Formats: sequence, structure tokens, C-alpha cells
Amino acid sequence: MQILLFKELDFPLKDISKSLLKDVTPQSKLKNSDISKLCSSVSIDKRFHYGVDGTDIFIGGYNDPFDNEEIQSTLEVIKYFGKYNNYIHIATKYPINESNIEVLRNSKNLIINYSVSCFKTGIELNNHSERFNSAKALIRKNVKTALYLRPIIYQKTINDLDKIIKYSKDAGITVITVGGLYVDDDIIEKLKNSDISLNKLNYYKKSFVLDNNSILRKIKINDLEQIIEKLTSEGFKVFSSSDERIDYFRTLI
Repeated sequence: MQILLFKELDFPLKDISKSLLKDVTPQSKLKNSDISKLCSSVSIDKRFHYGVDGTDIFIGGYNDPFDNEEIQSTLEVIKYFGKYNNYIHIATKYPINESNIEVLRNSKNLIINYSVSCFKTGIELNNHSERFNSAKALIRKNVKTALYLRPIIYQKTINDLDKIIKYSKDAGITVITVGGLYVDDDIIEKLKNSDISLNKLNYYKKSFVLDNNSILRKIKINDLEQIIEKLTSEGFKVFSSSDERIDYFRTLI
């Protein structure tokens, strides 16, 4: 079983009024600052399982968990579930400071995933060096740290792949999760304003219902298999889903 703790569009983590699970949703509106109530509403549900082989916690969404406005709320969630030794997954594009790294070290089943798609200005935040330096610092402190190479963007990611590999090796990253690009109508409109090719989009049949207004569809990326083969040949452990990656880390215990 998985729990996704995610942020509603244009609202910080403290304003969440629900958590998306496969079948668990808190029943009451949360107070703005009551992150512990969010966590408690999940943990007391009979379908929640404690421990390393129990429910996996995924923290991420529209706002970045390590953004300055979000970091304290994120740390509170990590502290809450970390004491039970459940696996906690963080996806971020922001570096983290040294004092917060010390907090993260106390949650032994925490996995920090630094996300990157490419190095192109206008598509990505211009903080790649900071991201990889932060990953290096986390790895040196024995915090499980991996790369989230997603979304794969056609002809952009593969063009920067050698650079991504170099940065990853320099940081000490050995585990990479590779994934495609999920879009809804709003995302497609935004992409039209970039130089990303959207001609003849092909989608996988499976879709992901985000809420009542958005249905995400995954674009088929022709570069995907070539990228996976290249990363594997460079010695990385490559996975296609967060589930696979967490299962891998479980084998290392």
C-alpha cells in the first residue's frame, strides 16, 4: 500500500485538506498549520501498516517539498513517519542545508530523489550544480539518495545525458529512476510555449486521475529505451518506478 502526500495547486503543504491514497482519505478539514493531524489521520486508519515492510509514504506534488516555504512542514512529516521506520520517498529539485541534513539522518528509511530532466534553461530550474552538490552531501551523511530522471523530454534529456551521468557519478549517485512525461490539457498548453516538440503525441492507454478536473496521460517517448540502456551500461541501477526502487533499497537492509 502507498500513500501520496501531495500539495494542491497554488497552496502550500500546510493548507492540504486531504491526502491521496489508493483508498484512504481524511474525513475532516485540516487547520492550516496542523500537519500532525494530517499524519495522524493517515496513521490511525486500519489500512495503514507500520514498519519497514508497511505503507510507503510519498511526499511531493505541485510544490517542492524542500522549497523554503515547504521545508519545515516536510521535515515534520518525515519525523512523524520516520519514527515508525516506514519508507519515505521525497522528490525534489531544491538543495538542502547542512542543519536539515542532520534531521534527515535520523530517518533511516528515507529516500531523497533529486529530479532532473535536462539542463536546458527555461525547462528546468537553473540550480543543477546545487542539486547535485546537495546529493553528494546527503550521500556522505549516509542518507539514501537517488536520481529521478523524469520526466524524460524528447530530444532534450538524451542530449544532456552524458552531462547528467557525469554529475551523478561525481555526486556518488548509483540508483536512477527513469520515467516519462505525464500531461493534462493545461500542461500541454504550457508546453506549446516552449520549444518541446509536441507533434503527433502518442499516449499509453493507462491514465492517472489526479482529481475531478485533471486526467494525466503518459506520453510515449522514443528516447526512453536508449536512455535506459546507456545508464545501465554506465553501471547505474536503473528502475522504471518508485516501487521498484524502494524494493531495491529494502534488499540492502
